[in-house]
Amino acid sequence: MSGNRGFSVTAQKAYLKSEQSEIGTQYKEDEHVRIAFVCEKRTEHRMLLIYINGIVSGAVQYPADDDFSQQTPVNISIGSNDCTIDIYNIRIYDNDLTRFQVVNNWIADTQDGGLMLNRYVRNNVFDEYGNIVISNLPSELPYMIISCPELPQSKGDKKTCSGSFVNPMSPSKSFTFEDCQIDVQGTSSQYYPRKNYKMKFNGGFRMQNGTQESKYAMSANSIPVKTFCMKADFASSEGANNVELVNLYNAACPYKTPAQVENSKVRQGIEGFPMIIFWNNTSAGETTFLGKYNFNNDKSTEDVFGLSGDDESWETLNNAPGRALWQSADFSGTAWQSDFEARYPDTDPPYVDTEQLASFAEWAVSTDTTQATNANLPASVTYDGVTYTKDTAEYRLAKFRAEAGEYMELQSTLFYYLFTELFLMVDSRAKNAFPSFMGTEVTI
Repeated sequence: MSGNRGFSVTAQKAYLKSEQSEIGTQYKEDEHVRIAFVCEKRTEHRMLLIYINGIVSGAVQYPADDDFSQQTPVNISIGSNDCTIDIYNIRIYDNDLTRFQVVNNWIADTQDGGLMLNRYVRNNVFDEYGNIVISNLPSELPYMIISCPELPQSKGDKKTCSGSFVNPMSPSKSFTFEDCQIDVQGTSSQYYPRKNYKMKFNGGFRMQNGTQESKYAMSANSIPVKTFCMKADFASSEGANNVELVNLYNAACPYKTPAQVENSKVRQGIEGFPMIIFWNNTSAGETTFLGKYNFNNDKSTEDVFGLSGDDESWETLNNAPGRALWQSADFSGTAWQSDFEARYPDTDPPYVDTEQLASFAEWAVSTDTTQATNANLPASVTYDGVTYTKDTAEYRLAKFRAEAGEYMELQSTLFYYLFTELFLMVDSRAKNAFPSFMGTEVTI
């Protein structure tokens, strides 16, 4: 580093800085890792990339007028008074490497011959043109082929497709399908280059043993349904972590919904697993790699979640508005429909009876300590031996503690709060949360 330009690699993080740009990543100490910085030419995409063990772990585009030169150039120096670090290999190029070259370097520098071979075989999934091909996939990896002349491009742009699904680890779960309705799933994500897809298998499933099924169960412990969501996770890096965390949540949550008590296959969250999707463009006669996806339950499949009768389940659509944060109980007009959407009942036109939702919101707002007015209460109120006469923050907190069990299932709520805290999922407390009313003694 010189004049705040250059690069630094420590036992836990690495970063590269220019005059206007910076890229970095973190990793675990006491592990043998390979870090690679790639700086593309100004005549190309001007990307700064950082890789850990051949995997892109950061990317940023630098401005056309950025400057990487050091006024007082310095050589690479190794050593620190703060830690010890082992350097196994340093490579410097006067050209930007491709992602294939970065991976090949990681494989070539492996010190164990057997491990080197395993890494080569696992990453040898491309043809001579850099395309991922089915025949080179890892033998245990499930994949789906979707066949249609055109894929949907936005939410509501429904198409009809056919295809096949292959699960090498569980061949009995492989199937082919016809007359499947495919639509883009997600509101903001519909604009991403890689879409999420909601697939309604209206033509059923032709199983590997030749039987025709109208519904499909992902595993022996799954409730069979005909609608699924193929989730791309394009704009985030969690990969299969989300679906695996939901599996953990479903197994560990101490609260069981009434439907779960009756049927242990009922879930509180989706079930899913990672796979690959290819698109067979029937108009062009070619099959191309579409992306790494998760084969998930769709949120609309009420049987999976045990929703029935007078139950209600609402999806929170935003993170910022007062209604989504339980700081407003205004459900007049139609503006609220930008913040909540009925997941169940799933009707056409959409279900809009917000009586229960608004009632809960009114209580939540009445306990919001940030909105305390300090005005006199209509009548004095005593909570836990303390009498309150004014609408203070202390009064509202005491009200919340005293009445929370009347409005929320506390085991469920507390577990959700702690789970999202532990796994850094606090953004799931508003958008993508599903406040539900399931006919129990509490209201949510």
